[in-house]
Amino acid sequence: MNIVIMGGGKIGRLLCKEFSDSEHNVTLVDEDSEVVEDLLDRYDMNAVLGNGATYNTLMEAGIAEADIFIAVADRDEINLVAAVICQQLSDAFTIARVRNPEYGKHLKWMREGFGVNLLINPDMEAAHYIARNLNFPAAKAVESFAHGHVNIVAVEVAASSKIVGLSLMQVRQKRANVLICAIERQNQVVIPNGATRIEAGDILHLTGPLVEMNRFYHLLGVDSDRIDSVLVIGGNRITYYLISYLLPQHFRIKVIERDPAIAMRLADQYPEVTVILGDGTDQNILAEERRESYDCEISLTGIDEENIVAALLAERAGVRKVMTKVSRPEMVDEIGGLGLQSVINPQLISRDIILRHVRALQNSQGSKVEALYRLFNKKAELLQFCVEEGAAICGISLHSLALKPGVLIAYIIRKGSVIYPDGSNAIYPDDRVIVVTTVLGCSDIDELLKN
Repeated sequence: MNIVIMGGGKIGRLLCKEFSDSEHNVTLVDEDSEVVEDLLDRYDMNAVLGNGATYNTLMEAGIAEADIFIAVADRDEINLVAAVICQQLSDAFTIARVRNPEYGKHLKWMREGFGVNLLINPDMEAAHYIARNLNFPAAKAVESFAHGHVNIVAVEVAASSKIVGLSLMQVRQKRANVLICAIERQNQVVIPNGATRIEAGDILHLTGPLVEMNRFYHLLGVDSDRIDSVLVIGGNRITYYLISYLLPQHFRIKVIERDPAIAMRLADQYPEVTVILGDGTDQNILAEERRESYDCEISLTGIDEENIVAALLAERAGVRKVMTKVSRPEMVDEIGGLGLQSVINPQLISRDIILRHVRALQNSQGSKVEALYRLFNKKAELLQFCVEEGAAICGISLHSLALKPGVLIAYIIRKGSVIYPDGSNAIYPDDRVIVVTTVLGCSDIDELLKN
């Protein structure tokens, strides 16, 4: 596909790497010559130096032949103008990033009014990700599928857990009927079967009915009680969105913010929230505010190092759930050995949303990817497909399907009902199927078949 990306910042860099590695024809548009030269040296792509919100620059970038245009420059208004111009010059699918909280209130209206196919707000998406995670206290990460009906939860196995050494079949015999979709073990990914044994330190990605998940948490020896209170360090844009998600769920919320103007705005806008003016990384202030009395602490300052240190100290203080924002995508892998519970990177979340749409657009006739979640540093993927008429996978019982190695069918959703499949189930048109696989880059469910 021909993809034009305007903006070589954090998200733009991630997309240039992703799409050039996937052998798409990528053209970057940016006004900074150093950014352009750096990315041209790194990736197999083209580039145009200039303002992407102008007719001449977009035409030079080949917008008339583009299949997808992605505007992720620093300024919202530039992204919107570029997307509108693109709509006039081509039939490309247009994606624009917007970050202003005022725009965030009216994304649907703006999308329809400007004619942009997809508006994405990284801060809003990060806040939504955090709010979803709070519903699963034991989880390192959570991803939702099928409009929230299905959740895939990542949990770590402690050495003291009752399930260490047990096979998955033995775990089920203990009345914890969850589906373990994938296991990360010593930087390797295992798509398990019934004979696979669980080891200490494994990170399990699992799913199942809530009652079964709670039984499994009990076997793991982790606390699954509901989170009721949240301490947020930093009052940035993510915090604004997060508060709006949490207040309707009756969370007790306290925010510590060092900037007087930001603290005042938060206090005025959200009188139900306790806002403290101070340095949220100061251990004396955290002691005064009794951080250990909160179920969850979330570090959202603009400085990655401060967030990481705050998270490590929160875990040492015994806070049940600790979440950490890391702004630089390259740091997410580097800090993996620190043992942080949950790490949030808005750029990576936004990248995966964009990739999901690109995967779906690649598929003009086959089953489409509706959701995409990267696992284990891109070693595996969770995919949600919408199965269309004529798919080769249809009508065959699962035990008779010749699936490629490293493929597990986790769920079938049929007419709104969730099916936990066994070998006797089959897939039919209009089903939504959730798959865990180490076969990367699939855009059609039939690509999971051996032949």
